[in-house]
Amino acid sequence: MTFAEKLQRLRKAQGWSQEELAIQIPISRQAVSKWESGAAVPDTENVLILADLFSISTDCLLRDACESDADTPAVRRKEDECRQAQNRAVGWIVCIGIQFFGLFLILAGAWVYQMPPYILVGVTAQIAGVTSVELVFHLYGSVPGARDIRRKFYRVSVWAFAWFPCQAVTLSVFQLKTAPFSALLPFVYSQVIYLFVCLAVTWLLRPRKT
Repeated sequence: MTFAEKLQRLRKAQGWSQEELAIQIPISRQAVSKWESGAAVPDTENVLILADLFSISTDCLLRDACESDADTPAVRRKEDECRQAQNRAVGWIVCIGIQFFGLFLILAGAWVYQMPPYILVGVTAQIAGVTSVELVFHLYGSVPGARDIRRKFYRVSVWAFAWFPCQAVTLSVFQLKTAPFSALLPFVYSQVIYLFVCLAVTWLLRPRKT
């Protein structure tokens, strides 16, 4: 849409005649008529006045390809950035959810149902979640903020995927205890190790001040 067509549409949308618009600028009605016919174009000062009158950017007012301020490059770029940030947030939540869902299956398989397939599915889900994060980071690691999102993922998800390895390693080390209370020792040790690992990773990956 040309400037002339755009000006005519904006004027009519306000319900103004050419004379009424001319009074507000102020210029002659003939000048407005020339603008709308394409015979002349306004100078810089009048462009600024028109932009204020119609609450539109000068960039959009003058660009033929621009229908509204939403079409300007700056606005489109801002919308793209917001959309990408939203997609990253959703992806982060999904990946974290996969980690804790895997932990839920592992706990259900180990304590509630005592069925190894639950544990296997839970561990597989956690591995798939971590693999997905690393794959996405490999592809989009140069995007601003990607490293921070990756660090945040591991800082939170370590509380989900570290439990089973700590439990498995501890139980494989502490076996064949004969004292009545010794059956609890592997579990206690595994929880201590798990807590230490999670706190260490959380501290190491904490946000850094720049």
